[in-house]
Amino acid sequence: MKKTMVGIVAALAAVTFADQARAQSIIPFSVEAQASAAVPTGDFGDVEGGIGTGYGFGVRAGVKLNPLFGVYGGYSWTGYDFDVGDDRLTQQGFDGGIRVGLGLLPMSPYARGGVVYHKLDAGHGHDEDRKLGYEVGAGLSFPLGMVLSVTPEVTYTRINDAIDGDALSAVRFGVGLRAAL
Repeated sequence: MKKTMVGIVAALAAVTFADQARAQSIIPFSVEAQASAAVPTGDFGDVEGGIGTGYGFGVRAGVKLNPLFGVYGGYSWTGYDFDVGDDRLTQQGFDGGIRVGLGLLPMSPYARGGVVYHKLDAGHGHDEDRKLGYEVGAGLSFPLGMVLSVTPEVTYTRINDAIDGDALSAVRFGVGLRAAL
């Protein structure tokens, strides 16, 4: 009886994983919306006046080139409060890179990395040009069915020589909702 139950559970798991893998390869396009909190690090955390934790949002689109490898591109905005006054530092712009899945299980871990091209606005006439930087991150994809997934993620972003020679770097903790199209 135990062997029969184990066989049935193994067969059901194989069918479920095969359906998930097939859906991932059939639906190569996705869009995602994400909300996040950002914690300043390094020089950025030591800027005169102090910069507090920020919050932000982002949208991105992705294309799977195979079940485990894809590319993404999107837009993100993050606002940080200064510790003095009502000033706000904003970081916004475009992101793009690669995403690598680390398994085909229903709860799939992934890693991603790429470039950011962001405009920084620190107020007080410090409106900065767009700057290049990079981001690296990791997350989990929890499917809510064949089309929707919840994606908690941690991302490190760094832009060298961002504001008055200081690097802008932050760790973002985000939660997204991804839809396969």
